[in-house]
Parts: sequence; structure tokens; C-alpha cells
Amino acid sequence: MGLTSFACGSGGFVPPAPDAATTTASDAAPVSSANGGCVALLADAQAQPVGSPCISYAHEGQTDFAGFSEAAVTIEMGNPQCGTNVCLYNHFRGRVTCPYGQDATGRGPDGLPGCLSAGACEPVRPADPTQAVPPQCADRTAAAAVYCSCRCANVSGATNDGTYCTCPSGTTCTQLIPSGAAPPPGQMDTSGAYCLKTRTLWRGGNCLVSCDPTSTPCP
Repeated sequence: MGLTSFACGSGGFVPPAPDAATTTASDAAPVSSANGGCVALLADAQAQPVGSPCISYAHEGQTDFAGFSEAAVTIEMGNPQCGTNVCLYNHFRGRVTCPYGQDATGRGPDGLPGCLSAGACEPVRPADPTQAVPPQCADRTAAAAVYCSCRCANVSGATNDGTYCTCPSGTTCTQLIPSGAAPPPGQMDTSGAYCLKTRTLWRGGNCLVSCDPTSTPCP
């Protein structure tokens, strides 16, 4: 199954990530407790429900990918880890499996190892050799911002023009992708509302503190 992803926010539409037709699902929560943890591809995993952890191998499997920006939202369609095939990165910074990031030389803070790509588990080296991998936001870690979701309404809040999901307990159907951020003609309309974890809305003032293994440990 191919993967298609785009981001909205300050950046608008982003072209699809490299096809990951051979990617298989990961079974457990793909969040490492320290830098250097490797998330492998597991062939026999069961697709998880809305709210479960997920990871974009199409992005985080790339060794030259420096990480996501908290200024944007990324909806990845076709993610096999999720029963809905939708993996949501809702204003998340960095890499899921590298909570403390790394400097431009590839070293993690306080003697921790640097980041590894998901799947192949190779050292991450951003395309710009001067670029570091940013740490996650202490007030918006992967547990709160990266998980399986689904489209629950269109941009008008209606559900009478297609097939939509019903948000389970602990999530709320919330407008997330405006119509202006929809992908080009010929691609699936992904604008509208998605199931978001309760009390995890982005208010623009988040991400004031970064994860740090000494001062602000993150799960």
C-alpha cells in the first residue's frame, strides 16, 4: 500500500513522501524512552484503533529527514499501522523515536546516542549538514500529538457527502484541515474534521519547553 502525506499550517501543501509500498505495520507503541531506540518493521502486526500510537515510516524512515515542525499538521493516508489508515502528526516537533534530538554532528545531548531512522535503524544525517534534529516539545510529546485518527466530518461539519468515522471515547471531532489546504485535483479530499485526543488542541503557545534528559525528561 502506498503512502501519501501532506502538511498544512504555515507550509501549505507538501508533495507526497516517497512511496512506501513495502512498509509493514509496527505492533507496539513506537515511542522510545531514550535516543537511539530502534523501531523495526514488523510484518504480522494488527492495525490499531483511533488514538493508538503510529509512525510515518515514509518520513521517519529517511535518514536525511530532520523532523517535523510544530507549526504544521501532517495527515498520512494509507498508514497500515492504523485501522483507519490515517496517521496524524498534530503540531508535533522532531522525530517520534528520538525525543531528545541530536546536534549537527549527530550526537544526542548528555552523552545519549544520536537518532536512528525507523525501520532500517541507520544514523540520521539531515540533508543540510549544519542542521540538528530538534527535540520534542515537553508539553506536546508524541503521546499527545502523533496517533491514529480518521476524518469525521467535512469542512462544513457535515457527514452527508461521503463516508466518515465516529470518534471514540477520549477523542473529539475537531476541524483540522481547511479546504484551502486540500491536495491538488485527482487526490483524495482530506480537508475537514478529524478525531483529536481530548485536551490536546494546538493553541499556538505550546512548545515553550523542549525535552531534555536532565532537566525535562520525556517518555
